[in-house]
Amino acid sequence: MKVPSLPIRDENARPSGRMLIARVVPALSVGVTVSNLVGAVILFVLASWVIPVPQIENDNTIRVVNLVALVVYVLCAVIVTVVRTFKDVGVVRGWLLAERPPTFREQSLALRTPVRLFVRLLWSWGLGIIIFTILNASFEPSLALVVAIAGMFAALGTCAFSYLVAERAMRQIARRALEDGPREHPAVLGVTTRVMMIWALSTGGPVLGVVLIVAGVVLGILPDDTAKQQLATMVICGVALSVGVMAMYMVSRSISDPVKSVQRGLERVAEGDISVEVPIFDASE
Repeated sequence: MKVPSLPIRDENARPSGRMLIARVVPALSVGVTVSNLVGAVILFVLASWVIPVPQIENDNTIRVVNLVALVVYVLCAVIVTVVRTFKDVGVVRGWLLAERPPTFREQSLALRTPVRLFVRLLWSWGLGIIIFTILNASFEPSLALVVAIAGMFAALGTCAFSYLVAERAMRQIARRALEDGPREHPAVLGVTTRVMMIWALSTGGPVLGVVLIVAGVVLGILPDDTAKQQLATMVICGVALSVGVMAMYMVSRSISDPVKSVQRGLERVAEGDISVEVPIFDASE
């Protein structure tokens, strides 16, 4: 009995460069902005109410100062990061709108935009953690440790998720760059490196945060508040589970989609279509 084959989507359909830009720009800008805003909210909640801190005079004033500074810094950092990323995309945009093969530089920017965005976000969040740690150290040294732990947790998850969003958004442009560009393309992160990096950032980082909180309590830096410790552990683990599931889903899609493309290509070959082409979305495939 012959097993009926699945309907095959025409993956060789070639959208125009203008259409690719119209798809990518909104997805990239909204995805990265929302990821960073959510990360900032998680940071503020963790530092203000979740991680145990000693009693501090004028804690409401300190909270307001941190909130205002956080909003200003995150908005400035996101704007700068998005603008610099869109400068890269602007170079890619020119090649796509001209409907011509990309140069090596244009191909490189198309393939490495997610990595470049990831590095920029690491620098932005790292600088922010340093600034806020110093700011809160002027109020209370133990509060600075809390801010550093919460900042590390929020930064790693945000950078990892933003990278995955950018990689997904740029997929069709990366495909066009590989199809039409020079054969000698720049090196990109391999599958194993990406999986391990995303695991370390979305799951390993939060686990390290819990370890640091416990270490702070054991060393007497943070107050021995059992209820607060339990709340902090529960919240951090809950967020880590949510971010980890979403991150690993997006990573698994980036691995399984090329496999499905090959499967569809083999089905066409089995049906007698030897002219089929299998799209490549990633220079590591």
